[in-house]
Amino acid sequence: MLYSPLTEEQIQDILKETGYDNVTELFSDFPCNKEIDFSLPPPLSELSLKRTLKSIAQKNKGQSDYISFLGGGSYDHFIPSVVRHITSRSEFYTAYTPYQPEISQGTLRAIFEFQSMICELTGMDIANASLYDGASALAEACVVAVSDTGRKRVLVPNNIPFSYIDVLHTCLLPRDIEVEIFKSEVFYHFDIKMFNQRLNEEVAAVILPCPDFFGNIINYSEVLAEAKKKGVATIFLYNPIVLSLLKSPGELGADIAVAEGQPLGISSSFGGPGLGLISAKQKYLRLMPGRIAGQTNDKKGNTGYVLTFQTREQHIKREKSLSNICSNQGLMALAATVYMSAMGSSGLRRVAEMCYKKTEYLKREIKKIKGYKILNHHPTFNEFLLLVPLASKEMLVRLKKKNILAGIDMSCFNKGINNIILVTVTEKKTQCELDYLVKSLREVISG
Repeated sequence: MLYSPLTEEQIQDILKETGYDNVTELFSDFPCNKEIDFSLPPPLSELSLKRTLKSIAQKNKGQSDYISFLGGGSYDHFIPSVVRHITSRSEFYTAYTPYQPEISQGTLRAIFEFQSMICELTGMDIANASLYDGASALAEACVVAVSDTGRKRVLVPNNIPFSYIDVLHTCLLPRDIEVEIFKSEVFYHFDIKMFNQRLNEEVAAVILPCPDFFGNIINYSEVLAEAKKKGVATIFLYNPIVLSLLKSPGELGADIAVAEGQPLGISSSFGGPGLGLISAKQKYLRLMPGRIAGQTNDKKGNTGYVLTFQTREQHIKREKSLSNICSNQGLMALAATVYMSAMGSSGLRRVAEMCYKKTEYLKREIKKIKGYKILNHHPTFNEFLLLVPLASKEMLVRLKKKNILAGIDMSCFNKGINNIILVTVTEKKTQCELDYLVKSLREVISG
C-alpha cells in the first residue's frame, strides 16, 4: 500500500504558510530531469577507485598528519584491533539496557567482567557498571561521600582537570553541597601542609588526583592520615594506565577511586565519548550510583548474571534514587574490558613503563635547550609543564607549521600566564618524533 507522510490537510497548511498554490510551485526551484547532466566518468575497478579516493583525501590536512603531544585528559594510546572487532559486533553494538536477564546474559557477563577488572585494577571491593565520563563519576563519588558522612562540604584541589571543577559545581551546588577549591600559591605546585590545614570535621570528602592535571605524581600519605583522623572520605582521581606502576588506591587506603576510562582502548574521537570509572570499599555498596551486575547460579546450577543493585531513578522512585545517571556507557565499558583482557597485567605495565620512560627522555633532552624549563617539582607520568621563551600561543603556531601539535596552552585555563604549555607523551611516540620535537624547539627560537 502507498504511504504518504503528510495528509492533504497538512499539505495545504504547508502551501498556505509558504505562499505557494500547489506542490509543483513549491518545488519549482529544483531542476527537472532534462536539465541535469548525467555525463559521468566511466566505471573504475576497485583498486583504481581506492587510488583515486586516496589522492583526493590527501588534499586534506587532518590531525593525523601532525605529530601530536596533546593530552590534558584525553590520550592517544595504542588500541589493539581486537577492541574494534569485538565492539563492532551487532549483538554488542546494538544492545540496550539489560532489563531482562534471560535474554541479556552476554551483556551482563561483559559488565560483570568489567566490574571485576576495575576492582582488581584499583584494589577496591566493589565497582559499578560505569558512568558517563570521569567528570560525572567524580561528582557522583562526592555525592556518595556526602550521603555516608552527612557532611556538606567537598575539598577540591585546583590540580584536577579544570573542566571537572565546572562539572562539580553544576552537579553539587543544586544539592546544597559546598565545593571548596584549594589554590596553592603557585598553581602547579601542590602544597600538602597548607592543604592538610583545610581538613576538618565539616569536610565530607577530599579529592586526590594521581597523577594530577599537570602530570605530577604526589605522595598523599600525610593527607590520607589526616583525613582518616577527621573522618573525611578520600576520593582518588587516577589514570588507569599508571596503576600498573604505582600502588593502587585500595592499597593506599583510599575510600573511593574514580577515573576517566578513555585510556583503556577508547579513541579520543574529538573529545568523546568517555567512560566514567568508580569503585569503592564495601561499605559504600548501597550508596553507589547506577547499577551493579552480579553472578549467581540458577536452579540447575548453571552460572547466570543479573543486575543486583539498581539505584538509578529509572528503576526506583525518583525521590529515593541515588542518581539520575541513565546510561552505563555499555559499549565503552566493553571496549575497556576487551582492551584490559587483550593487554593483560604485563601489557598494561609495559604501556605504563613506555609512557614514563619516553616522557623522562623528552624532559632530559629539553633541559639541554637554553630558554626552556620543566616546571614540575614531582615525578611525572605522561605529561609535564614546559615554560617556553615565547608567548605560548606564538610558540604553538610556529611548531604547528612544522607539523607538530606541541601541547595545550595553559593560558586557556589561567589568564595570568602566557608562556606555559602542557606536553603529553604516550607509548605511541617514537624516538624520532621526540627528537624532532626537541630539534624544532631549538629552531623556533633561533630562527
